Amino acid sequence: MSQLDSIVEKIIDSVEKKYEFNTFLLGASMPSQIYEHEDQIRARFKIRGKESIKKELTKELGIKFIKITKKKS
Repeated sequence: MSQLDSIVEKIIDSVEKKYEFNTFLLGASMPSQIYEHEDQIRARFKIRGKESIKKELTKELGIKFIKITKKKS
């Protein structure tokens, strides 16, 4: 999460040079170890019904992307 700004900048650099858009939808893929650790933490602390790390990541990236590009998600 500490690298969100640099990730958003990379997204903007790769998208704005190639595409014209008014709306967007961000997605992400993450290493399987992150999912495994998240499952272990959820099981250990009996956490249910909360957003996943991936969902939080894409939500935060989207918020930052909106602020910079002024586009709608």
